[in-house]
Amino acid sequence: MKRLNLNFLIFLQIIAVIVLFQKNSFATLYTFNETYSGSQEVPPNTSSGTGTISGTYDDVTKTISVTVNFSGLTGTTTAAHFHAPAVAGTNASVVVTFTGFPTGVSTGGPYTHTFVLNTTLETQFLSGLFYANIHSGVFPGGEIRAQMNPVLVGVKLINSNVPEKFSLHQNFPNPFNPETNIRFEIPNSSFVKIIVFNSSGKEVKTIVNERLNTGSYEISFREENLSSGIYLYQLTAGEFTEVKKMLLIK
Repeated sequence: MKRLNLNFLIFLQIIAVIVLFQKNSFATLYTFNETYSGSQEVPPNTSSGTGTISGTYDDVTKTISVTVNFSGLTGTTTAAHFHAPAVAGTNASVVVTFTGFPTGVSTGGPYTHTFVLNTTLETQFLSGLFYANIHSGVFPGGEIRAQMNPVLVGVKLINSNVPEKFSLHQNFPNPFNPETNIRFEIPNSSFVKIIVFNSSGKEVKTIVNERLNTGSYEISFREENLSSGIYLYQLTAGEFTEVKKMLLIK
């Protein structure tokens, strides 16, 4: 009984720390998976080259992680960049150079790299005003282009029936490494936020931050860089709040 009381007190202390740290920075993850083509260049060209650019963006570290593959270029590569600000069908200046991108080839990849954006570039990127360009000797202004459309990692609707009440389920699997799933129910349309905290009350990541309609939902939480330990996840929807614990074991 004493041990149960001690565990309960520790849990209450963790919840108290969370309240104190509510304003800490947290990460929201965006993903993208775009296709390069000559038809997206301005003006369009006749290149039969193709390619893909995919990756993620973390809004706390302001880091873009990209993977690029390409093939069948008419010319050989001279450079690759992000350009901004520009909507599809317009051109813009270079804002990020793809350091170490392979040159003198018509087929290549995977090229992987990370880039850190400033606040202005972050706003442009998340607004869909970036495009990626691969330049060649035949098309020095750009042989193939891909407009960037980052999307917030979303939740999966499991059932659209009206639940009886708000609820947050225990994650599964638990313990987990490195990925787990979290289910929750929303009985009426609400702005929903789910935040993961470490045992010190520091916000680790926001995994849901959007308005959802009535239904049962599931979201995956995956984090390669966290250390083993107890983490908490908090669901807030309107005036409803619930917190549960989960265990990461590596």
